[in-house]
Amino acid sequence: MNKPNVSEIGKYINLALWSDVEPIGKIIGINGSKYVVQRIKAARQTKELKWEVGGFAGHCVNQNEQEWEFELGEQIEEIRILKKSRMYIANHPHKHYDYNF
Repeated sequence: MNKPNVSEIGKYINLALWSDVEPIGKIIGINGSKYVVQRIKAARQTKELKWEVGGFAGHCVNQNEQEWEFELGEQIEEIRILKKSRMYIANHPHKHYDYNF
């Protein structure tokens, strides 16, 4: 297990899935071996996705131009990041949806 570090307060925890990334929350404190996190909500900004014929139903050619707006929620919880976890700490929240999976 990675030990929480006070210098990480104010940073964000993101979860890397197979090819998607979900923001978990903003680190607001440390409680023993856990991070105290304020959850984040992500909403996709209106950006027209461009599709071409291909794959099962189509291929999104501009999926790397996704833009998301993040808002801190009211939910606060404790999270432990394990060594084999797909969670990581970053300076900003990150969200990516893979339309071409």
